[in-house]
Amino acid sequence: MSEPLSPTDKVRLAKEISDGVKRYIAIQNGLLKFSFAKALGFRSSDPTAAANAASDLRGELSPLLDQLRAHELSDQFSITLRGYLRQLLQAMDVFLALCGRLAEARAAKDKAYLRKGGFKADLEKLQEAERAYLVLG
Repeated sequence: MSEPLSPTDKVRLAKEISDGVKRYIAIQNGLLKFSFAKALGFRSSDPTAAANAASDLRGELSPLLDQLRAHELSDQFSITLRGYLRQLLQAMDVFLALCGRLAEARAAKDKAYLRKGGFKADLEKLQEAERAYLVLG
């Protein structure tokens, strides 16, 4: 069995995860947050750019989960941190899928996706996935 995480490693991992969450929220807000400029057509959000940024961020956070898995987790903080990160990565997968469907709908000029509930259903899936990691945080 491997060694437990040192206090220094716990702090470093927690800080990296916290920074990742802040960046993830900024990416999400850039795509999904309402603004009058977007509503009036002065500004447009780009789901492909958001997906690329989120995918890059996911690639940065995934090794952290591997680091947590490589150690014996003997305290509640480490166990919770691993579960939190796992749920965060799953929420990011849902967000990436939403970005993909939104980009496809925009490319096809398919407004039915936005108006007939497809987008709303995808947002509800995202909210459910986010609740899972927020409950742990």
